[in-house]
Amino acid sequence: SPEFVVKVINELLDAANSEYGAAIANGKIAAAIEYQDSRGFVNYANQLLQSVSSQMAKAYPEEHKAIATNIQQLSTAWPAAIPPAQPVKTPDQVTQLVKTIEQNSQKVLNRSNTPA
Repeated sequence: SPEFVVKVINELLDAANSEYGAAIANGKIAAAIEYQDSRGFVNYANQLLQSVSSQMAKAYPEEHKAIATNIQQLSTAWPAAIPPAQPVKTPDQVTQLVKTIEQNSQKVLNRSNTPA
């Protein structure tokens, strides 16, 4: 269900956020493995969203658009599997995008628990 998928996406993005923060030191990507782990979590979260995209767009159009847009923006932090010389996004920028996705996911979960 879309509701289950958004819960999983939130967990993946929480892990990605932690790994990305661990990858950055002194404004540089100091730990390639954490960068790559975080990239994998975000890529998989995006794949999961795509798997329920049509259901989400019908049931939760505004939230779906916000989640999809923010995952797209989040994905730009990882342009390739090999880390860039300089981070594309700061850990704070990544955290803010993850929080925005989580806020919209929470709206989906709150609406799904409301009786019709």
